[in-house]
Amino acid sequence: MPQPGLTDPDGLGSAHLRDTTVVFPPGLVVNPAAANGLAACSSAQIGLRTGIGATPIHFTGLPTECPAASRIGTVEVQTPLLDKPLHGSLYLAKQYDNPFESLLAIYLVIEDEETGIVAKLAGRISADAVSGQLTASFEENPQVPFTDLEIQTFEGPHASLRTSSLCGPESTQATFTPWSAPESGPPVSLSDEFQIAGAPGGGSCATDPSQLPNAPRFSAGTVSPAAGAYSPFVLRLSREDGSQELKGIETTLPPGLTARLAGVAQCSEAQIAQAEARSRPGEGAAEQEHPSCPANSEVGDVLISAGAGPAPFHTQGRAYLAGPYKGAPISLVIITPAVAGPFDLGTVVTRSPLFINPVTTTVSVKSDPIPTILAGIPLDVRSIEVRVSRYHFMLNPTSCSPMSIGATAIGALTTASLANRFQVGECSALGFKPALKLRLHGAPRRGAYQRLEATVSYPEGPGYANIASASVALPHSEFLAQQHIRTVCTRVQFAVHQCPLGSVYGEAEATTPLLDYTLRGPVYLRSSSNPLPDLVAALRGPDSQPIEIELSGRTDSFHGGIRNTFDLVPDAPVSRFTLRLFGGQKSLIVNSRNLCGGKQRATVRLLAQNGLSDDFRPVVANDCKQHKKKPIKHSRDKRSSQ
Repeated sequence: MPQPGLTDPDGLGSAHLRDTTVVFPPGLVVNPAAANGLAACSSAQIGLRTGIGATPIHFTGLPTECPAASRIGTVEVQTPLLDKPLHGSLYLAKQYDNPFESLLAIYLVIEDEETGIVAKLAGRISADAVSGQLTASFEENPQVPFTDLEIQTFEGPHASLRTSSLCGPESTQATFTPWSAPESGPPVSLSDEFQIAGAPGGGSCATDPSQLPNAPRFSAGTVSPAAGAYSPFVLRLSREDGSQELKGIETTLPPGLTARLAGVAQCSEAQIAQAEARSRPGEGAAEQEHPSCPANSEVGDVLISAGAGPAPFHTQGRAYLAGPYKGAPISLVIITPAVAGPFDLGTVVTRSPLFINPVTTTVSVKSDPIPTILAGIPLDVRSIEVRVSRYHFMLNPTSCSPMSIGATAIGALTTASLANRFQVGECSALGFKPALKLRLHGAPRRGAYQRLEATVSYPEGPGYANIASASVALPHSEFLAQQHIRTVCTRVQFAVHQCPLGSVYGEAEATTPLLDYTLRGPVYLRSSSNPLPDLVAALRGPDSQPIEIELSGRTDSFHGGIRNTFDLVPDAPVSRFTLRLFGGQKSLIVNSRNLCGGKQRATVRLLAQNGLSDDFRPVVANDCKQHKKKPIKHSRDKRSSQ
């Protein structure tokens, strides 16, 4: 600001500057990486004499006591009243504990030991809630003449500002209002430009958002990849400076990589709502001190890095198990207190439904949108690392076949398909000890309809491979009662859970150490591409965790008898599975001869996930002894049924 009235005997005096407003370029925003080691200066430390929010703003004439870590830049002032320039510092004001009661504010401080001059100014900083664009305002500046004022914020890995990821011109707009206004005329508006000419990592520079790359790095897997063993699971997604922001991630785990939900509490909807209610700035610390979700629902944590440069800021959230969400039977809720250095931007809650394929039990995770800005601060998320580390929670498959963990990274404009190889080892060390009991209930005579009960049991605990497929052929004494196959559920009806009641021919239940409850459901006859309908057990958990499992058995003839083959059994431990087929007019089994004439044996082949097999011929129990004790007489022209 020229001062000819003070430097030239014939010059005219200049009005003193009262108000200054500077609008920064849209791409020049707060850098979250600055929070590393950053502090803030309180109203007491700066020497604020007037109360918070009071005007005009006055300070004490004492030197500041602001912490060194709150210093974010330097100041130099030249005035014709002195022979040499004055030097000072730019300090970050404490959130809400400043003259404006604002999230962002700064102090411009001149402290000259030689002259004893102490001058303090407060600047309000506002950030646009959508774009993060910054506006700085200094109002009612002291009526002291100066010719040059230069402010420099620090550069480097922890710089308080970062530039745009796009190359091109950036313009700064400023408005200056003198104390003589409005009599002296309107305020003066000025602008200045600078050019961004290089990409953050060097090389060619994008000039349009569509040119920004979306090629994040991805890794995922269990820490201890031993077959059938519990192990922490870690997934990491990261991106380079200058690439598209991360807005979401979808992940599909390999078959058999599952979790033990037994004994794990769920974070309730009310508790999640409590965490979401802490989303306002200043409420993140409350979530840190008193987490909304119960400790027994915690399954791991999430590490997040944010900010430009080689040293982004790292923060940590917690991952909790939650109930049904967006059509999925269970979900994962990640709660992150956004506390960074001296800033508290509230609590960020991100929820991810966990979809479970009913046929393979493969888990697919689809995250809700990842926030990109909080309270006007662009997050610039650089990496997300999910660590599911709860003791005995994540369980490796018992198949050592090569697999992969797939992911889709959702960027600001495009998506990127990612994959990481996954394979466990030591499958040969796993045993295979299934047991099967079969029993027919009903009159043992020829032509009588039977009720079938089949129970597969398996030892609990590690060290065993899970069943991969099962084939059971009933003895030749049993035929398929085709005359009872009346109503069959179509695949379309089955997919939308609208099978007619008449298509139910039995019931099934399964007990697994992974769950606190027993899965139960009806057994249907469902249309098939094979000559005979498939036998399908549709198992389901309670409404609080409505996991659905579908076991589909192919029905055919084997050496003149009935055979049912489950070609695909999920790679999950099941301690007991029972299937019961109805008798009477809903029976699917009829005797071809009297069952009391000798032992009836089934032909069974069970294949393990690790390649082992077990072929055996168990005796099929029946009601012969019961009927011998209490014989039942029937007329020749009637068939007994049960």
